[in-house]
Amino acid sequence: MQRNPQNSIKGGNAVESGGVPTSGAPIVKGKAPANVGHCPACKAEVPMKPGFRFSALKCPKCGASMAKK
Repeated sequence: MQRNPQNSIKGGNAVESGGVPTSGAPIVKGKAPANVGHCPACKAEVPMKPGFRFSALKCPKCGASMAKK
């Protein structure tokens, strides 16, 4: 990206220029999502799978869909 009056690159500390100081740690709001859910039919734990919505999963124990009806 080129430097121009609308897109200047400023050096220095953000606190010196009026920014909010950060400690470098991410700010977490609320609870982290659980790694397991529970089957509505048999109450067995159903592990979450990356890339899948919980409602698209099936219970490994009874085969019921996790979609709420």
